Amino acid sequence: MKKAVLTRIFGVIFFFLLCLYCVVYTDKVAYALGIVASVLFPIILGLAIAYVINIPMSAIERLFYKLFKKKEFSKGAKKAVRAGCMLLTIVLLCTIITVVAVLIVPELGKSVSSLVDTVAEIPNQLAERREEIYNFSPTIADYIFNFDKDKALDSILNWALSGSAAVMGFAFGALKSAVKVAYYIVTSLMIILFVLTDKERISAQVKKLLFAYLKPEKAQKLLSSMHGVSKVFRSFITGQCLEACILGSLFFISMTILRFPYALMISVLITITALVPIFGAFIGLVVGALLMVIESPVRALWFIILFFVLQQFEGNVIYPKVVGGSVGLPPLLTLLAVFIGGDLFGLLGMIVFIPITSVVYSALRSFANKNQPITE
Repeated sequence: MKKAVLTRIFGVIFFFLLCLYCVVYTDKVAYALGIVASVLFPIILGLAIAYVINIPMSAIERLFYKLFKKKEFSKGAKKAVRAGCMLLTIVLLCTIITVVAVLIVPELGKSVSSLVDTVAEIPNQLAERREEIYNFSPTIADYIFNFDKDKALDSILNWALSGSAAVMGFAFGALKSAVKVAYYIVTSLMIILFVLTDKERISAQVKKLLFAYLKPEKAQKLLSSMHGVSKVFRSFITGQCLEACILGSLFFISMTILRFPYALMISVLITITALVPIFGAFIGLVVGALLMVIESPVRALWFIILFFVLQQFEGNVIYPKVVGGSVGLPPLLTLLAVFIGGDLFGLLGMIVFIPITSVVYSALRSFANKNQPITE
């Protein structure tokens, strides 16, 4: 019997035994996978953030070399240019975050203050309508106007004392989580800086490993596939950001024309939340409606109507054209990818499943066209 056949047989047997072990000892496997995931999480997070930051950083670097295309740069000068472009990208991102915070936080503070004032007026308004409330429901009236504050305070105090152990456990858990988050942040930052600074050498080492352990044609095919996947993800990220900016601009223009309050803040908030495909803007709807209902419930209702009009326009016209087109997906598959990804993995699934679906769709289309060319 040939060596290749024996290798395949042993491989199948090993795979069967591994699957059997996973089924029998599910708890142990899940525990081991949890440890591995905890170790790999900051590494994967750092690589993902570095990949995203690299998109604008590469654009800035290309622009710099295009402006100074006639000048020769030494190896040290190129490293300095790389560090400067990375620093400029980080500064731009921090500036965007700061501007967003400056636009949103003060307005939210005013809204919370207005809400507190409104709540503070409730007892006076109830006292003015005491007779109406008694006529409507004596039980509700007794509960409101004969409310024993001291008894309620004693109940809260007793509950807090009885749950002191749980509170201490929660505090310890929170401290442990904070330390873990700090470790994740430091580790991810180190990986981000290393990858962005030395990305060419890392890429060359990956290529060297592939050609060392695979046949040249297979290694080249794998590299081409990886390049295609990277291109799809880049197109999706840029398309998603463009779509979010378009939607936020539409809201700002519409709300300004219709004289809605908080136009700038809500538009910026919707721009940020719209980075989550299809459904992210609904977060902006909830926040915007809550802010407006404090001033005028009628305006809040009109804002909800405006939101759904713009959302329909965005979902049926802008999103499939901008994002669906950028990743090469038909509009229907774009929507299906969002639904399935969101159902399986939540917000992260919504974001990631569109480019993944695009890669699978492109591969299946290429395979079908190769075996039986068709006209699309």
